[in-house]
Amino acid sequence: MYPELSLGPLHVSTYYILTSLACVVASLWFLRRTEARGLARLTAIDLTLVTLVAGFFGARFLHVAFEEPDYYREHPWAVLLVWNGGFVYLGGLIAGFLAGLVFCQWRREPFWAWADAAALPAGLGYAVGRVGCFLNGCCYGHECRLPWAIHLHGADRHPTQLYATLWNLVVIVVLSRRESSFRRPGALFHAWLISFSVGRLVMEAFRDDPRGPALLGTSLGVWMSLVLISLTATNWLRQS
Repeated sequence: MYPELSLGPLHVSTYYILTSLACVVASLWFLRRTEARGLARLTAIDLTLVTLVAGFFGARFLHVAFEEPDYYREHPWAVLLVWNGGFVYLGGLIAGFLAGLVFCQWRREPFWAWADAAALPAGLGYAVGRVGCFLNGCCYGHECRLPWAIHLHGADRHPTQLYATLWNLVVIVVLSRRESSFRRPGALFHAWLISFSVGRLVMEAFRDDPRGPALLGTSLGVWMSLVLISLTATNWLRQS
């Protein structure tokens, strides 16, 4: 794969570049969508910063606390080496969601209106970020003999990172075309979160990289996705 981009003596992590690009692209699209919906631009900027910071710490925390606790216990300073990767998107998603909810309650803003504006940009950011995982060689899949298999870690494997990217791009296109049909505040966000979680379940079924200890025989990502689907569907039905 291509874990580093070399520019003369300068070596930059491709994962870091793509993750940063994902945040920039998602933020810019979010700001554009909030303007189209008549939401205050300054509030949108504040909310972007709050959710990005919370999402960063949430994604890092879940990786450190669950996936590699022994390593970071022995090498505590490695927690700060964020450019080497080590993030769990679901941790960032949940942390960003909670931070946005608290922010909107504090500012007395319509939370679900902001969530609808953020849903598709969040999906796009995830799709771009998974390309960074692909180039970095992490989050790889089981061995397979399919024509599109990639050679990684000594075997031909499912490109699970690209599966996730493709799934989320399709979800974005479909929801974008049907966005006008989601009239109730929060409906678009609920539809996106369920679609994202289903895609995450599919991706987890093909993954073969170490993701921390299994819980009742399956990964934390599967359990978190199932919980998100259940809670989101219940809340959506309650609002309808």
